Amino acid sequence: MKSLCIDPNKFSPSSKLSYQEPPCLPLPLPLPMPMLLSYSSPTP
Repeated sequence: MKSLCIDPNKFSPSSKLSYQEPPCLPLPLPLPMPMLLSYSSPTP
């Protein structure tokens, strides 16, 4: 089972701006497109 958390062994201040992996999140990734659209532009 793969973790969504950043590997502390890989993480370093110098790679802070270049790392690809997301931080630990309670939501599964990636999110469904409809959900992303609802977050970015919610409808009345």
